[in-house]
Amino acid sequence: MDWIYRHPRLLESILARSSGAIGELMVAEELANMGYRAGPASINARQCDIRVISPRGTEFSIEVKTVKVRGAPYLVRQCPDPSVSSFWVFVHAPRAHDEFPDPRQMAFRVVKTQETARIWQNKFEGKEPKAADITWRDLQALKGQPDPWFDRWDQLPQ
Repeated sequence: MDWIYRHPRLLESILARSSGAIGELMVAEELANMGYRAGPASINARQCDIRVISPRGTEFSIEVKTVKVRGAPYLVRQCPDPSVSSFWVFVHAPRAHDEFPDPRQMAFRVVKTQETARIWQNKFEGKEPKAADITWRDLQALKGQPDPWFDRWDQLPQ
């Protein structure tokens, strides 16, 4: 795959148009900066984007959801399954349509899959979800309360 590096502007353009890929790359970079090893999960793995090995060797997986506009929904088509991934990372990556986000403006919410499933169930309990999604508002703390998931990388296994 060395050929791909001969086309950096094309690669950058493709990546800049893909919020999902940007989110996954930024999460992988955050993990690497903390001493974790991260790699892609199986192609088209449901609710599992990144396989991770902690600094002490614990293996787990992460589902990543990314939006570029505050308030845009994170598409979650079915209730999160804790048997598939351990954590969900919701990424807000503000940017122009074909640009990379400024890492200083990005926000990460690290949520255990069980908690993500609870949010989803509370939102859709007893109703058929028309647009199954979790919004930024669903993940924010109650007014005046500390944000329970903002940059909560400390929840990950060591």
